Amino acid sequence: MKQNVFKMGLLILLGLTFALSSCEDSKTETVKAFVTFGANYQIINCPTTVTIILDGHNIGTLQNFVNAINDCNEAGTLTKEIPVGEHTYKVEIRPLAGGDGCTKDLTGTFTVSENECEKIFIDYSQIFGTQGENEAYVTFGANYDAINCISTVTIFLDNENLGTLQNPVHSISECGVAGTITKNISVGEHTYRAEIRGSCTKDVAGTFTVSENECKKIFIDYFQIFN
Repeated sequence: MKQNVFKMGLLILLGLTFALSSCEDSKTETVKAFVTFGANYQIINCPTTVTIILDGHNIGTLQNFVNAINDCNEAGTLTKEIPVGEHTYKVEIRPLAGGDGCTKDLTGTFTVSENECEKIFIDYSQIFGTQGENEAYVTFGANYDAINCISTVTIFLDNENLGTLQNPVHSISECGVAGTITKNISVGEHTYRAEIRGSCTKDVAGTFTVSENECKKIFIDYFQIFN
């Protein structure tokens, strides 16, 4: 008799545990929200990637551009189902396949309620300025591995140090390619200087003029400089 009572009590306890667990699962499943990220990265002449970090986790890179976000999960956006409450995000903008130009990190927080869709639009016109209104670009690259001369190449634009080239390139196909330094500049005339230092030393200086939306490519050719 006692054994039967014990079994009955155990079954009741297991049933209550299952019921409570089911309620909790149901509650957890319904208390959800969404966040959508999108960017109009096509509006500037500097190819970039846009990687999204949500609550410390990389959720992916945008595959297509959008000019606005109307709904969650629409084409060109990156959408994630998330719990209600507060969340943090980071947007890493990097030059396509490397390089040093058009780089920016954006961070923020947002709070969502049940079934809400939070839309986060990364507007390049706000970040880098609206291309087409007296704006252009310049890209610097060098084939400093072409000759037996270990050296560094530091770029100055309008007397501002833009940095040192980190990787050699043998041509510049477009602004922002790997190994180059790219800068957003105003339309008009500019001056530059490339300081080559190391086993071989040389200063290469010049001027150039850019028009609206133009990408000026300045290739520092070691074959021409040292041969």
